Amino acid sequence: MAFEVKWSAEAEKGLNKLPASIIERILLKVEQAKVNPYYFMSKLIGRPHWKLRVGDYRLLCGIDNENKILKIHEVDHRSRIYKR
Repeated sequence: MAFEVKWSAEAEKGLNKLPASIIERILLKVEQAKVNPYYFMSKLIGRPHWKLRVGDYRLLCGIDNENKILKIHEVDHRSRIYKR
């Protein structure tokens, strides 16, 4: 069973700032990750988040196995996302 995807307000704001071609790539990768998030994501050391790589962009996510929810917290360029 696929996970349900929930976007935070901050993630939606970050996504909307990107060019349309990048948004399309990100949405496609999120659709793929819904089926098996552990295949596409890596756990961040020292943080409670998982990362999803899409080219030079990263999505910081949370995975709720009990409720089958994939929560996307932040979307930004790899040079900026980890400095927060």
